[in-house]
Amino acid sequence: MWHRLAISSVVFLGLALIASILLAKLALEPIKKSWKKQLDFTADASHELRTPLAVIQTSLDIILDNEEETVKSQKEWLENILLASKKGL
Repeated sequence: MWHRLAISSVVFLGLALIASILLAKLALEPIKKSWKKQLDFTADASHELRTPLAVIQTSLDIILDNEEETVKSQKEWLENILLASKKGL
C-alpha cells in the first residue's frame, strides 16, 4: 500500500513540476515581447539621432576646413546644421 502512495506522490510531484515549467514559460512570454519592443525602440531612437548628428558633424567639418570663408559664404552649411539639429529634437 505504501508503494502505491509513494508512486502516486512521485507522479503528482512530476506533474506539478511540468505544470510549473509550462506556467513559467507562459508568464515569461509577455516579458520577452516587452523586452523586444524596448530593444526595437532603443535601436530606432539611436538611428534617428545618428542621422542628424552625421549631418551636423559633416557640415561642421566642412566649415572648419574652410576657415578663410566668411559666415555668409558658409550659410548653406550652417542652415544644414540648424535643420539637422531641429530634426533631432
